[in-house]
Amino acid sequence: MQRDGGRKCSAGSLLLSLAAALACGPAATGPAEPVTGGGRAPAPLRGTGDAGTTTATGGDDDGGNDAATDDPTATEGGGTVPDPTPRGEYVGPGTVVHSAAEFVAAVAPGARIVLAADEIDLSDLWPEVTIPLWDDTRGGPPPPAGTDHVRWTNPYDGWQLEIHDVEQLAIVGHGSPPPRLVTNPRGSFVLKFVEADGITLENLTLGHTTPGFCRGGVLAFEDVTGLEVRDADLFGSGTYGLELVGVREATFERLVVRDCTYGIAVIRNGKRVTFRNSTFRDNEEFELIEVERTPGVVFERCLFEGNRTRGDYPFFAVTGSEVELIDSTFRSNAVDVFRRGEVRITSSTFEDNPFESTISPI
Repeated sequence: MQRDGGRKCSAGSLLLSLAAALACGPAATGPAEPVTGGGRAPAPLRGTGDAGTTTATGGDDDGGNDAATDDPTATEGGGTVPDPTPRGEYVGPGTVVHSAAEFVAAVAPGARIVLAADEIDLSDLWPEVTIPLWDDTRGGPPPPAGTDHVRWTNPYDGWQLEIHDVEQLAIVGHGSPPPRLVTNPRGSFVLKFVEADGITLENLTLGHTTPGFCRGGVLAFEDVTGLEVRDADLFGSGTYGLELVGVREATFERLVVRDCTYGIAVIRNGKRVTFRNSTFRDNEEFELIEVERTPGVVFERCLFEGNRTRGDYPFFAVTGSEVELIDSTFRSNAVDVFRRGEVRITSSTFEDNPFESTISPI
């Protein structure tokens, strides 16, 4: 997705490219892959009970969830948690895939695709080429072979996989840690779904091998009904972790969106979109959550931590929509403006955010 006006990236000469990069903001500074040996864990959630919290509009609930900030390998006795056991053989329903080619070939209505590899890189499907920053590769390698339900487009600097016209498709990761599904082009979404019903994504980590900015989110859904995403970690986007256009009846549970360079999500022209027990952290820098013409958007027991915006860009930009926050926690977000448009707050907690004085009552 491009920003308009001064926030739109240019694909011209190197000098113009550098200027565009400055206009659109820096590349993601967070980790480009899940933390496994220390630092901040992707998002184990736990109840909060910290003293000194501030609760808005009723209830004694303390906001529901927290994200671990200590070393995820540490134990109370000072030792470390052993590394995860090797990914075992999968025994169960569905088509097991270990490569990008197998993944594409398995996409079909009614399919259950089980990722059983540590990582599947969609970029393996075309010859490796050097992609300079802001270089348009439309004159580069041809697209991979498509199928009846997979096509390839080139939004900017490489091929983007689009899954279209499918019903009851499930893409599930096997084992722990969740398998990684990644791509190289910074200007592409990792996966885009178009004209689909009954889509399920579960136990997956999705992102870009090289984080970008100004273009290329993680997951995009267009004209999709009946969407479920569970236990998914979205990272390193050049724009938003999620782009939902014309999405109806969607549920996201235990989702993580982190280290994205435009914001968290864009939700347009949909209906009834729910996020539960999810974490949104270290994202930047324009409107973090944009909701347009979408009634019934709910964030329940969610944690928003360490996000930031530039200037007076708000946390929530809401137009012609209904957004409700239930038992959620906002902690240490460098955001001056909380909302533009209507956001209903129910029993939520706010800690160390500059916008707190603008929320009434607290």
